[in-house]
Amino acid sequence: MAEEKEEEKAQENSDNQKSKYIKIIKRVVQIVIAVLLLYLVFDLFWTETTLDTLRNVNVSFFILAIVFHLIALGVVAYRFKMLIEFKVKTTYKNVYWANLYGMLMGEVTPGKSGYFLCVLPLERKGIKKRISLSCLIIIQVMDFILRGAIGIFAVIYFTLYLQAIPLSESTWYIVISVGLIVLFLLGFYILMYTSLPVRFLKRFNIPYKEKMLNGLEILHDTRTATRGRIWEILILTVLAWVLTGFRWVFIGYAFGLDLPIIAYLLLQPLITLVSFIPITIGGLGLLEGGVVKALNLLGVSEGKALAFVLGDRVAVVAAEAAGIKEHKFK
Repeated sequence: MAEEKEEEKAQENSDNQKSKYIKIIKRVVQIVIAVLLLYLVFDLFWTETTLDTLRNVNVSFFILAIVFHLIALGVVAYRFKMLIEFKVKTTYKNVYWANLYGMLMGEVTPGKSGYFLCVLPLERKGIKKRISLSCLIIIQVMDFILRGAIGIFAVIYFTLYLQAIPLSESTWYIVISVGLIVLFLLGFYILMYTSLPVRFLKRFNIPYKEKMLNGLEILHDTRTATRGRIWEILILTVLAWVLTGFRWVFIGYAFGLDLPIIAYLLLQPLITLVSFIPITIGGLGLLEGGVVKALNLLGVSEGKALAFVLGDRVAVVAAEAAGIKEHKFK
């Protein structure tokens, strides 16, 4: 019996080591891809215009962009707190700093998955991981549904009003946007209002099964609690989008871009979706390339568009940097 336990322990240690090496290899590959993409973006789009635009930045507008991002983060934190308090009492201060930490970690992890690390400082404040994770699932689904809806309006606006996208291509963009909304709504409905995920988990022996079942239980409890206040959460989601969009507005003003405000509001949630593709750290290279090409379609020179997206990266990190205080250094 003792020998069997020793063998099981040895096997477990071996599996943990393999898993650790696989994670390291994946991270190295993602960093390499990010570096290659950034090199490609800079090689293709960096010009003297980029350097001149960066040199002549309007500092007042740049600071306003940071302020608007901080206000947007404050709204996101309040929405998060509202959801958490359906299960357990907490303070806005605790949630705000945890959310800020999660946002910062999202900037340095693939697919912005590091945002979910905001559960760690909350756990140290007495909030169980399964509660905060279930709230994050609701938040993320609502965000993606909103992004899909905005995507449809963005394609229609850029096609019919600005005539920046050919009509033949816009049809595919609309179909993709509608498809994404339907998929997220379907997934949200299945998670929140059916027993299918629970039945699936009980049928198969998969890792972290009990934790996932507990999470679904909390998710269903949260659904019941939020039923009467879902419109408040939706309004906060829209408000956060508008405030984040105005971050782009002021970054645009700071670097001398001449675009209508509605263009920034529609582009920001749509283009930043590429950051969630988990092949590079924080969407590095992907976001830069996507923003440059999108702004170029609207008549902004590639050099100036590159300055815009670099400035936005700096503004975001500057606003979120204080969140590092929530990191538990060993």
